[in-house]
Amino acid sequence: MKESSGSRKGAIVRTVLYTLLSIAFIVGACAWLMNENKKGIEEKAKQQLQADLNLYGNDQPFLEDYPIERDYRMPLDPSISEVHVDDQYGDLLYTKSVLPEITAARDDPHELPFVRKQLTWLLQQVKSGEIIMKVTSNEDFTGGASVYDYKLHKRMLLFSGRGVEIVRRGMNAAAYHDFLVQTTVHESIHLPKITPEFDKKNGPHQPHVTEESRTWIIMIKEVIRPWYAQGRYPSSMSWKISKLFAECGDTATDRWMRFVDVRLS
Repeated sequence: MKESSGSRKGAIVRTVLYTLLSIAFIVGACAWLMNENKKGIEEKAKQQLQADLNLYGNDQPFLEDYPIERDYRMPLDPSISEVHVDDQYGDLLYTKSVLPEITAARDDPHELPFVRKQLTWLLQQVKSGEIIMKVTSNEDFTGGASVYDYKLHKRMLLFSGRGVEIVRRGMNAAAYHDFLVQTTVHESIHLPKITPEFDKKNGPHQPHVTEESRTWIIMIKEVIRPWYAQGRYPSSMSWKISKLFAECGDTATDRWMRFVDVRLS
């Protein structure tokens, strides 16, 4: 009887061990499969991002569906790539060119109401001294930038002097005007958010990806697509970004947010 009881106990122990091993194997296999599935999803996301960057992340036009580009480009001057703008010339460029173009857009009765509203607000802020707007010699960016100046305790809208001068020389007058207006409106959407608290939370002069996404979505719906419908020039890069957003169902999907994070932030 003792041997029979011991055998039963041994059988029970073996059964429990086999069950535990089976459970461990199943759990391990499930974890491995989940990890592999996660890797597969991440790899597909990387491949999709790279494809999006290759297709939508450069300023080469879709000539087949973006004929506007050909009407705006001027004969390329090789010396453009050597352009450098110092602060003195930047001040002149701002006073004689940038500010008049922005003011003209604000006063243009044929301009989009949203554009006029944004520019009206911005120029009022500049006039009251709440916001400083200028052309800078800083070459760390090529378009516009919204920053907070901790010495002056002011929000600033900076235009890249080099970027402005390259567009002024390389595009015709209408394209140059639209470039300045689009850049200004884009930054005017950012500026109310540019505070010391926002700056510290998201890193110096680096708007959070969600803020950049919000701004681009507004620009796509309120400026880029309406301009394109009018035959105006919201740059081929902007049009590509609009097309990508459409592919995402005009929704801030993971695909869209990854692109914004890598290419636009």
